[in-house]
Amino acid sequence: MAIYSQESKDITKYQGRTWSDLDLNFGINPTTKDIRKKNGENAIKQSIKNLLMTNRGERPFHPEIYGGLYEYLFEPLHPFTATSMQHSIEHVINTFEPRVRVEEVTVTENSTEDGYDILIIFTLINTEQLIEVEFFLERLR
Repeated sequence: MAIYSQESKDITKYQGRTWSDLDLNFGINPTTKDIRKKNGENAIKQSIKNLLMTNRGERPFHPEIYGGLYEYLFEPLHPFTATSMQHSIEHVINTFEPRVRVEEVTVTENSTEDGYDILIIFTLINTEQLIEVEFFLERLR
């Protein structure tokens, strides 16, 4: 598994490429009876969410790949925890997702719903279009 940095991401390598992946909700295409695909930016969004939600040791033969966000759920809701989560998200995406360039990560604590609002803004390497991924991270009881 290659480790990437913002500087080492080769833009020319990804020129003209499109991305596709299986829809992990396993929806069935009614005409072909196959599992649906996610294409383009939706495939990348799904990949980033999966990467961030991966626990330590969950990927066989690649224990170094994990998002580490679940570890923060048992910490108190505090701006320091949100800042630590922000740095972890940036590190994981920059290290293990070569197809994107992170522009901004915002993590804010939401004390009314007892969780964190996470907003990730990135660009695909082969385009300059800004794409947003937004989700709410909470501990289930």
